[in-house]
Amino acid sequence: MNQINIEGIKVYAYHGCIDEEAKVGGYFTIDVEVIGDFSKAIETDDLKYAFDYVTVSRMVTIEMQHRCNLIEKAAQNIVDAIKRHYIHAKSVKVKVTKHRAPIELDVEQVSVIVQG
Repeated sequence: MNQINIEGIKVYAYHGCIDEEAKVGGYFTIDVEVIGDFSKAIETDDLKYAFDYVTVSRMVTIEMQHRCNLIEKAAQNIVDAIKRHYIHAKSVKVKVTKHRAPIELDVEQVSVIVQG
């Protein structure tokens, strides 16, 4: 098995349980890990057999525009979209980090990791 990591995809989106988050939005960073068999891509040196990081990054951006109350749900939506597109992916792990969450404590960011 092989692995591709895409780290630090930056997105502005409107996820959150507070009404203000739905109106104002906030910054998120997404990391993606895809595990699968890259042997055909390596053998042929052909992008059509690879897990294309540009395509995956675009999928992340698109999925993050679908508003969710929970970042857990946003992360699961990304996992599901990648697995639908790359049916030969053995495992997809997504980390969604929410920056400056509107809570009354001194917390820089919160993250969730969903794997499927």
